[in-house]
Amino acid sequence: MRLIILSVILAFSCYIESSGQQEIDDGKGITVIVPSKEKVKKTYFTFAGGYQIPSIVNVPMVPENAPDLVKESDMEVVIPGFFAQLGIIKKTKSNFEIGLLSGYYSNSVHVALKGQRSTSDWVLEESGNTDRFTDIFDEDVLRTSNVVAIRAAIKYNYSIQNVNVWIGITGGTYSSAIDFSNNNGSNSYGASHLTALGLSYLLGIDLIKENEEGDDVFGISIFTDISSPVIYDKYISLFNPGWIYDNPAGNHSVNPFRVGLSFNIYL
Repeated sequence: MRLIILSVILAFSCYIESSGQQEIDDGKGITVIVPSKEKVKKTYFTFAGGYQIPSIVNVPMVPENAPDLVKESDMEVVIPGFFAQLGIIKKTKSNFEIGLLSGYYSNSVHVALKGQRSTSDWVLEESGNTDRFTDIFDEDVLRTSNVVAIRAAIKYNYSIQNVNVWIGITGGTYSSAIDFSNNNGSNSYGASHLTALGLSYLLGIDLIKENEEGDDVFGISIFTDISSPVIYDKYISLFNPGWIYDNPAGNHSVNPFRVGLSFNIYL
């Protein structure tokens, strides 16, 4: 009996060993796939500055003699400006990015010069059609526009190695502070504060520096920012009591074409 039990155990052991060897042999063709490490998506801060390309601004008047002033008429001047911008942008797992931009835009132009008169059709109308010239000013007077814009942004990237070509759209508020005052702002002849909603369109190129692990760490962008809302400012008793300057044609809150350079820091 013992002989029979030993024979059964021995036969079963041989069977188990044979089956295990077969499984090992069958596993020779198995390929082990190691998941690739996905590049970590990042948030980045952007610090930008740029130039507002000269555009037409409607003004109530211009100095009588200002050879350096680019004029379309006595009530239309062509002026540039500058801007500075901060933003935070979040990458997604697709080619899209979303973020928030905060910008400051400024431009200014002389409407009067010390020791000179100013002139325009508006002056003629407000003077009762008796004279198209003001009295002589004893100080320079500028029209200054300062605008703070808060905008949400969405961008679409097309990447070629370490270069991104992208387009985008933004939407948000443009808060304008317009003032007719002397050079240091201590004497204001009239001011206006307006807020408008608007869209703008972006186009740019990113040059990106990566670390040894392939993560983005730093970038430089060249971009254009196009369009801005139109505002309609109005002033009571501008320069003289009872003189009303109404601007029915309006002005863009910021020059409608801007170009900029930004520095991007990836977290």
